[in-house]
Amino acid sequence: MMKMETSPSFIKFKILISYTYNHINIHFKYRLCFDYDNGLFCTWGVQYIAISNPSTRELKCFDVPGEELKFLCSIGFEPEEKKYKVVLTIDIEEGLSRAWVFTLDIDTSWREMIKYNQHISPCKTAICISGIIYRFSYSLVCIAAFDVKSESFTRITTSIEFHNGLCGSGYEDYMLIDANGKLGILTFPPLRRTEYINIWIFDEEWEHQIFQFPLGWKHDIELNTKKVCKYGSEEIVFAINMTSSDVLVFFFYHVKNKSWRYLEVKGFPYWVENIFTYSESLFSLKNIGLPTIITTI
Repeated sequence: MMKMETSPSFIKFKILISYTYNHINIHFKYRLCFDYDNGLFCTWGVQYIAISNPSTRELKCFDVPGEELKFLCSIGFEPEEKKYKVVLTIDIEEGLSRAWVFTLDIDTSWREMIKYNQHISPCKTAICISGIIYRFSYSLVCIAAFDVKSESFTRITTSIEFHNGLCGSGYEDYMLIDANGKLGILTFPPLRRTEYINIWIFDEEWEHQIFQFPLGWKHDIELNTKKVCKYGSEEIVFAINMTSSDVLVFFFYHVKNKSWRYLEVKGFPYWVENIFTYSESLFSLKNIGLPTIITTI
């Protein structure tokens, strides 16, 4: 994990922490999943759920419900009470879902919520905005919204234009994004090139915007949702590895002004897999107890 530092004359990256998830064994059918909010990362694989804080160099691992059970975690920060909560969701038969919540530094066991309809079962990782965790369900028709404070689920219907566009193209590369404190959906063109990018912003209704990379950018590159995040208050940042060199390029798109700026980092030694908007937190994990193992019987 690295942190970018800037000055008028140079750009450098600082290694914050390097975790070796020795407890998390990656099976060939699975991949390590990440979720993040307000300085804490939630990582999960086949056998363990890991909560990490790069600022304090701490890591805490929890057991998962079962090795063959498909589940997804989300972590959210409630700004009023300043609490972190982890939500774990699994699918069960007959179109229902089961969900558990665990408050860091307070709870000693997972607390199961009431059974919900299928729409809370996620297919992608989540984003937390102002104490609300948003995540797509298996259907593109709706987004499940979890209020971290009240611990309740609601749903938001997606734009018909967004849904029809993905279904019509047969290509689904999309993500939820924080658009200046509002929920946004970002989608890429079928070939993931820099032709155009769609963004839908939710403010009681969905607003659709289309933008493209600066016309002067001649390189033919691929984009994907792992290398996109929010930066500052109103910008979206795209990280692009140049395969022909050791240059890492960052493009910043200002949603309100619809303007671009970019910077290049030369001699970058790593291939970027994921990027996140990182804010430091001094929240300590050392007093967090290990929750009891979830039983699904």
